[in-house]
This record gives sequence, C-alpha cells and structure tokens, in this order.
Amino acid sequence: MTRVIGPRTGVGALTQREREILDLVARGLANKAIAKELCLSRSTVQHHLSAIYTKLGCGNRMQAALCILHAETAEQTREMALNSQIPVPEGR
Repeated sequence: MTRVIGPRTGVGALTQREREILDLVARGLANKAIAKELCLSRSTVQHHLSAIYTKLGCGNRMQAALCILHAETAEQTREMALNSQIPVPEGR
C-alpha cells in the first residue's frame, strides 16, 4: 500500500517545536526527560507527539524517530550529490 503525502503531512509539515521534540525522541529521551529539557509539561509533550504521529502517518515514537532519521539521511545524500555535481533523480 502506497501512502500519498500531501502538503500538510511529512517531516516538512512539522513545526519547529515538533521538530525539537522529535529530535529528542530520536535521541532516546522519554516524555518526562523531553518535558524537563524543553520546560514543558508531560501532557504538552504528549500533545505534540500526537500531532507528530498524525503528520508523519505513524503510530508510535519508534516509527516517528525512523521517519526523521530517514529524512535527515535523504537530505544529507542530496546535499552530497549536489556538492559533487552527481545528478540526483527527481522526486527523491
């Protein structure tokens, strides 16, 4: 099954705060530690995570962390290709 990602979904649709939270999730922090790090309540962190899961089309923090890591790897690969003048296929 192929998932179609619209303009309000995917990593690009995340707010700066959602991106900060997702980066901390990807580093392995629990909600309590994320809340402490960002001076938020745990319920606010959970609210942001729910929004992240919806935008990324995933159901848990592991899938969300993999999404952000995949997006960062793809961007780094694109930048390396552009810097070395290697053609990058469209749509990636």
